[in-house]
Amino acid sequence: IFALKCHPENFNLLVSGGWDGSLKIYDLRESSSVASIGGPECSGDSIDMMDDMIVTGSSRNKDVM
Repeated sequence: IFALKCHPENFNLLVSGGWDGSLKIYDLRESSSVASIGGPECSGDSIDMMDDMIVTGSSRNKDVM
């Protein structure tokens, strides 16, 4: 995990990202991740959230989406 972001309004929701090419969405009230989104390869503090939108940066230089 290279990036971790807590939702600004719902502190039970977290999003993590790393080199595995997926974002994991966690609800701290659950025992495991509640969703996964494929795509970005995060290599630094590159996740932000607002309302129902997630924005990420990616270190990928080929096959960018």
